Amino acid sequence: MLEMYGDFRLSIKDAEIQAHELLKLQEQVLADAREALKQAQQRVESADPAADAADTGRLVMARDEALRNNQAEESRYQLAKDLAENLQVNYATSEAIMLRVHQSHEVKRRVNERSVVFFSTNETSFTALNLAFTTQMGLHESTQALNAMTEGTSKGLEAVANIGDEVLHEGLKAGYGATIGVDSVRKLVDAVVRFQETSLQEIEQLRGQATRDSAEIAEYVEQGKQRFAALLQAPPSPESR
Repeated sequence: MLEMYGDFRLSIKDAEIQAHELLKLQEQVLADAREALKQAQQRVESADPAADAADTGRLVMARDEALRNNQAEESRYQLAKDLAENLQVNYATSEAIMLRVHQSHEVKRRVNERSVVFFSTNETSFTALNLAFTTQMGLHESTQALNAMTEGTSKGLEAVANIGDEVLHEGLKAGYGATIGVDSVRKLVDAVVRFQETSLQEIEQLRGQATRDSAEIAEYVEQGKQRFAALLQAPPSPESR
């Protein structure tokens, strides 16, 4: 990139030189246009008021044409001036920026060279460090595994000591103690007797209720039949005829 810019910057400088040469030429053209306008204005101002109107009109038209030409040359001069100055600024600015890029590139190149040399000359150290870390990692894992096994064994022994008696006593109780609780049997017997006592009385009540309901239903149905038969035996009313 820097090599390509080195070639390109010469083209920018050459364009700047040509732009300044063009500006110098345009300055002379603009000066001539201003002088022509000045002379045309003086001729208009010095014209005889009593002169022919056509002659005066020709002087005014020549002055206006010189003014128009002067304005056009002013525009061209400004364009040439902008071109020359912007090329000059661009060249100077690009030089400063690329100088900073060059500085960064040189430092980066030096760091890269140093890195290559350092890595090449310290390969043995890197290998030794890798071996050392691997060995230490293996030692740490083995140590932690041994500590975990011994600690687990110790905790297991403590657990056996702490809960062993309780488990044994529970086993003796289950193996030699009673199987069914006295309170449970007592509750069951009391429930059976209590139900039997209440069920006999409840059965008598339900039987009496059923008898009364049957008699009441039969009576109500008989009354209904009698009312229905009375309706059928009654003579028809005059209105129905």
